[in-house]
Amino acid sequence: MKIQNSKFKILSIQWSAVSSQWSAVSSQWSVVSSQRSAVSREPFP
Repeated sequence: MKIQNSKFKILSIQWSAVSSQWSAVSSQWSVVSSQRSAVSREPFP
């Protein structure tokens, strides 16, 4: 039971790290998509 508890703790720590990375990636993606929309609004030469 103790081993399972520590395993669950490690899993939760990994999950929080993954979720924080995912939020960073999604914020970067929103910045990239907004830049892309601004570029697409400009007429291409």
